[in-house]
Amino acid sequence: MASVANQLWQLVLLYGIVASIGLAGASNVTASAIVAHWFVEKRGLAMGLVLSGMAVGQLVVTPVSLYLIANYDWRLSMFVISLIILIILPVCYMFVRSKPEDIGLRPYGEKDEAVAEQASSSSVGKINSDSIFAVMKERAFWLLTIPYFICGFTDVGLIGTHFIPFAEEKDFPIIIIGTVMAIIASFNIVGTIGTGYLSDRLNRSKLLATIYWIRGVMFILVITAESPAALYVFAVLYGATEMASIAPTSSLCAHLFKQYSIGAVFGFVSVSHQLGAAVGSLVPGVLYDLTGSYSIVFIISIILLWGSGLLVRLVPDTPKISGESMVVRNTLSKKV
Repeated sequence: MASVANQLWQLVLLYGIVASIGLAGASNVTASAIVAHWFVEKRGLAMGLVLSGMAVGQLVVTPVSLYLIANYDWRLSMFVISLIILIILPVCYMFVRSKPEDIGLRPYGEKDEAVAEQASSSSVGKINSDSIFAVMKERAFWLLTIPYFICGFTDVGLIGTHFIPFAEEKDFPIIIIGTVMAIIASFNIVGTIGTGYLSDRLNRSKLLATIYWIRGVMFILVITAESPAALYVFAVLYGATEMASIAPTSSLCAHLFKQYSIGAVFGFVSVSHQLGAAVGSLVPGVLYDLTGSYSIVFIISIILLWGSGLLVRLVPDTPKISGESMVVRNTLSKKV
């Protein structure tokens, strides 16, 4: 409907509000909650694979939209994308289920011993989970949420909004800038799947801290870049870390806050990311108008990212034990 809007208020209402509600319902929050319900083993990898679809969509939808806008108009572009979504909708309705229990199945990798252990831990945790806001009393929640705000500030906000004018100011040709953006999008896929895989095998807190620290180093590289080669290196490493924080953050939330509504917890954490993105779009622009340079906001971002790494290192995590290993461990303990 937004494609036929002929007044600004109609576009704001239909796209800015109605479409935004729909986009939120189909966001990584919903996807992460579904994956958390369906997977016990290889949860991180599953999240990485599912969430990499965001990067694939960026690679496919963006050039198609730009082509339609350049050769026709924005209305046709919006109409085509809407049509594709309407085709996908019945497929999701028919085949996607929130929980495996809805169709008589168990989560992937769940064993009898794991079920018993989860039931006992849940019965203890339910005491404090009467309200969806109860999770905000947890220290680990804030240790994840504050860095995720900074994540949104630096990726969707700063780079997503201001990288192109920043690169143009440094006199890089538009073809170079376009190539850099394409490389970033391509390596988003690699980073998302890779960190999802690593989330099942490494300490997730340390992994997440490393992601933030690498991103901080990449910001040093980009503000000192004077050649296309330096920008390409930035694009590869930044692209590998830009969306890489989603899988370990989601996996940690599912692991640490089992007694709460998983969807609500993901929602709160993701809202902080979106708020960070909004601030990250506005503040750099204001600072640029005041100082005539993006340097100060990049320096602030570097400090914030390194601080975020220190915060997430304080998040407790446990050694990765597969469902099969848990069965063996429990069997041995019974024999002893």
